[in-house]
Amino acid sequence: MRWPVVAALLVGASLVLSACGHAGGDPGGRVLGELRPVLSAVPSGSSMVKRQKGDSAWESGVCPDNPHSGWTEVYVGANFTTNLSHDAVVSDVNAVLVRQGWKRHDIVVTRSQGPVVHWWKHVATGHLADVFAFPVPAGSENWLLTASWEPPGFSLAGC
Repeated sequence: MRWPVVAALLVGASLVLSACGHAGGDPGGRVLGELRPVLSAVPSGSSMVKRQKGDSAWESGVCPDNPHSGWTEVYVGANFTTNLSHDAVVSDVNAVLVRQGWKRHDIVVTRSQGPVVHWWKHVATGHLADVFAFPVPAGSENWLLTASWEPPGFSLAGC
């Protein structure tokens, strides 16, 4: 084979492969970068702090009950233990998040659960991100602080 033919095949193959890419998600981790500071809201003196984070990734029909493809959410989270009262934890977390530009708006997820502490903020994309803080299980000293954002368009729910 001659070099011009090989070059043409390589260019053609790269065009086909690039067309298989999926626009969207969190290019450059911009939203993930905006969510990371939420982790600093864990009250001082907390123990057993475990932090997690995840950027958006394209998933192709990996769930048997959800064969659709789509982007996963961007998230950061922290599990922690504290002997502070519920109100003190919420106050500490709120003070940090408000300084970061988050707005508090508690919501009711289910009637039996009652209000859940919630904050929201417009991120770089112009879309809303959410933060929740709650004890797990209710009334315990173990807490979950989580911030998340779903990319525009279809977002693949977990299995």
